[in-house]
Amino acid sequence: MSDAIRREGRVQWLAGLFLGEGCINTSWRTKNKDEFGEERIQLCNDATIVNTDKSLIDEAETICRENDIKPIVYCTKKEIPRRNLWVIKIVGNNKLRKFLTLLLPYLIGFKGDATKEMLSLIDYRLSLGHLDKNGKIGDNPIILERIKRIKSLNG
Repeated sequence: MSDAIRREGRVQWLAGLFLGEGCINTSWRTKNKDEFGEERIQLCNDATIVNTDKSLIDEAETICRENDIKPIVYCTKKEIPRRNLWVIKIVGNNKLRKFLTLLLPYLIGFKGDATKEMLSLIDYRLSLGHLDKNGKIGDNPIILERIKRIKSLNG
């Protein structure tokens, strides 16, 4: 089996794991005050996969790293009593874009649609810079509409 076929199979496996156990998130976070003394609101996007089987999360992390995507991996016990809940998270617009673009050819249904919307949101958001012409990012109707679509597709 060639390396390209093996690599594609591993990416397909990761896409399947993401379809079943993953989600795309958007949230607002208040950051430190800007140079004008006002609190900055930051749009935070991520993709998350959660599972109680650490070996699945370890394999997902390995595949991400093979594709130059550096995820955050951690364990929490909050959700399921007496069981570890393993989380792999892709945070940051550039890493998230790379991750979602890698998986997109293998994603179907609502998750595929949500992925396309998130990629569109990331591209639009990055085109605005720190502030857009209309003021703060959080006031931008295009961003708010795209977030609404992503959340509706995510279920």
